[in-house]
Amino acid sequence: VAFDFELSIAQILVSLGTAGLLELVITFFSRSVIMWPASALLTGNGVAFILRVSGTEHGDWWSLHGWWIFSATSAVALLSKYVIRIRGRHIFNPSNFGLLLCFLALGPERAEPLDFWWGPMSPWMGLALAIIVGGGLAILLRIGLLEIAAVFWVTFAVAIAVLAASGHAMTARWHLGSITGLELWRIIVFSPEVLIFLFFMITDPKTIPSGATGRRLYAGGVALLAALLIAPFTSEFHSKVALLGSLTIMCAVWPIVGFLHSRFAE
Repeated sequence: VAFDFELSIAQILVSLGTAGLLELVITFFSRSVIMWPASALLTGNGVAFILRVSGTEHGDWWSLHGWWIFSATSAVALLSKYVIRIRGRHIFNPSNFGLLLCFLALGPERAEPLDFWWGPMSPWMGLALAIIVGGGLAILLRIGLLEIAAVFWVTFAVAIAVLAASGHAMTARWHLGSITGLELWRIIVFSPEVLIFLFFMITDPKTIPSGATGRRLYAGGVALLAALLIAPFTSEFHSKVALLGSLTIMCAVWPIVGFLHSRFAE
């Protein structure tokens, strides 16, 4: 069965509006202030950028099809910042956490992450990649987190190379037959979705370790875990969900690692 996974401006606005409104309400009642919800808008934008709902028709830019999925995912993502906390800090990247729950709950028939492959190279594709890479590099250089992205990408590239060399295959709705070998490696490692993941999710300043060594171990751990989670599956959907899941698992495990390290260091 073929499904049409597209994105409309209305769906983006629903995602942004839900996250922004929730944060406005929470900050007003918790701090008695009215604050511009910049962080929430980033969360809502992250959800809208990755999430696709089956049945949205191409070219219908104001479609509200599946609006409740965008709204619910953004709400869960935003609320995770305030509900799931350790020592006053949230432990999960909000958009990553909300998206993972959405895909696990609804499955590929209702919702999918953005495809690994966006289409053949073209001037518009080149522009999109330039914006993602250029914007990501500019942000990470400014906040001093470029090393995390580099460690993740290099480790992930090596791990996926080993996986591809072992004969691993992946099927995708946009590809006839199985994807294997060098093509599998190239599509996954250079995917715009992976670039978004490394530039804007694993480098969340609020959820990464504080020390340089811890950050390297964290980034490398996410990459290796992603490859291990991808290995048992042969569909693109499950591979993409495995990538998102690797970060959520590492965010959950890392506070335990830090606690044990501090106890043994005493």
